[in-house]
Amino acid sequence: MRHQYLAILALGVGSPALAQQAPSTVSTVAETPQAVASPLAAEIATKLFPDGTYRKLLGPTFTQMVSGMVDNMGNVPLGQIARSAGADEKTVAALDKAKTQEIMQILDPAFRQRTKVMMESMFTAMIPLFETMEPDLRDGLALSLQSKFTPVQLAELKSFFTTPTGASFASQQMLLFADPAVMGKMQSQMPKIMAAMPDLIGKSVKATENLPKPRKIEDLSEAERSKIIELFGIEPEKAKK
Repeated sequence: MRHQYLAILALGVGSPALAQQAPSTVSTVAETPQAVASPLAAEIATKLFPDGTYRKLLGPTFTQMVSGMVDNMGNVPLGQIARSAGADEKTVAALDKAKTQEIMQILDPAFRQRTKVMMESMFTAMIPLFETMEPDLRDGLALSLQSKFTPVQLAELKSFFTTPTGASFASQQMLLFADPAVMGKMQSQMPKIMAAMPDLIGKSVKATENLPKPRKIEDLSEAERSKIIELFGIEPEKAKK
């Protein structure tokens, strides 16, 4: 869960509008495969999202932020271990930071170092992958610009981006979300997020409690088992009974 959250965060940092835009407001232009942005929209998208943007976004600043988040999340395994030992969440929550760190030092001395190394390695490996995504994302940005601004407005944006101030803003606007000032504020919210997580997870579980539970293979009828075997492409005589 911790690693999945940070990977999603990386995507969010690279595409800040993704976290701000509700699904109902997403333009239908992006759903049309044959849609092609105008040269003007494409030119502006290139100024806003130049090659190498993700390499800068996921560079040292982001790694430092991740390191800070790992520190804030360092007691997550402790909660899991405590519950397995019979301690309730209130007991774990009542522990002060010094005791938490002391317990974790006994249980897993290399926890933070290992987690940081894993995170740094993951984000370093993500950079080449994200760079392959840039052209398509830039095309999507161009289509989005074209759907939200009139040709006159796009021309005005182009004029602004040809000025020294406009050019500087265009080349840095995506990177503003990875600035230490912004990242610091994001990092400071982690304790609040982690404190709210048990309640959020509880609500999500409660929301599904009236749904049928997943079935085990032994719960299936013979016809259902045969259908699954067929879908898997397994020869019936080789399937496990």
